[in-house]
Amino acid sequence: MNDFSADSYAFYGLGAMGMPIACKLSSPCHPLIVRDLDGDKIDQICAEFDAQRGDEGAVTADCIFLCLPHPGAVGTVINQILARPAKNHRLIIDFGAHAPDFVGETVARCGEKNVTYCDAPVFGTPSMAVEGRLYFLFSGPQPIYAGFSKLAKRVGYRSRFAGPSGTASAVKLLQNALGTINLLAAAEILKVCEATDIDTTVFADVVNECGGIGSSQVFTKFASDMVNRRDSNEGRLRIAAKDMQTAANLAHKSGEKAVLLLATAQQFKRAYDAGMGEDQFSNIIKTL
Repeated sequence: MNDFSADSYAFYGLGAMGMPIACKLSSPCHPLIVRDLDGDKIDQICAEFDAQRGDEGAVTADCIFLCLPHPGAVGTVINQILARPAKNHRLIIDFGAHAPDFVGETVARCGEKNVTYCDAPVFGTPSMAVEGRLYFLFSGPQPIYAGFSKLAKRVGYRSRFAGPSGTASAVKLLQNALGTINLLAAAEILKVCEATDIDTTVFADVVNECGGIGSSQVFTKFASDMVNRRDSNEGRLRIAAKDMQTAANLAHKSGEKAVLLLATAQQFKRAYDAGMGEDQFSNIIKTL
């Protein structure tokens, strides 16, 4: 497949991120066939947007978008897709970020069945998805990206071409790791403030106002949530724990020690093992 042309589109995964993305894609990608384990979500999007339900139509669609929570779910859906013959060459665009080995194996498996698999991980939060401010990093055949970028632009999202398949996932994982390390550092400093009777609200305001070396987008966005132990519904800790472990494995394979990355991955794993998987990821401050 050397372009983005398709007669039918399907979307798998109507979670906190997938639902707003599917809603935006449903009009230009008409007809959009949606699939999710939650039937109520399917009913919702079908009632409000140009979407349809259909098991067979989803697995045989010309272009299939995936926004699923983990590689296991992606593998299950891809097995279903590859098991169904189709008239046309099919395209899979995966909005998740996975280990390079997983991406490579998936590209090879799909290629054997006349299916092109591209990873296009999404950068942003559920609220940014609703507002049309997401950023997609695409890797795969560049001619396909040319069509995908036009689609992303039409619905308000930004995109960039990263290179061969797997590149985008690796970049996304390391970008997430950088932000998560910053988040843990912010949580640690806020705990020191609490332990030394410094007003954390005053401290956060100073960091945000002074423009000094301690300021960052991560701190600006999440310091208040951490101080107030508040859930802003911007992401689950289980996802951060998964991404950090994958990034740590990537660093290990590269031969780099990546001490801060590994320590942060271990801290999030402890939080996940303690039953905090469904907490807002900024609640990592509770574990310190």
